Amino acid sequence: MAKKKNTVILSTRDELTRICMDEVMYVESDGNYVRLCFRSGRSVEVLASMRNIEHLVLNLDNVSFLRVGRRHIINLS
Repeated sequence: MAKKKNTVILSTRDELTRICMDEVMYVESDGNYVRLCFRSGRSVEVLASMRNIEHLVLNLDNVSFLRVGRRHIINLS
């Protein structure tokens, strides 16, 4: 059985963007924005609080995230 892709739609500075949370290595707080850093090396800033992102990732299937401090959430998968 294929692994389910965990995608969410988040607001960036310019548009709505579909994000595959399986590909996110870590999330970093940056004021009113959070930066999602991907395995590929690219990053995306989205308009969200760390608390909102934390609640979002805790409800995903097949992906394990852990909040480590005030500014970071890491992908354990």
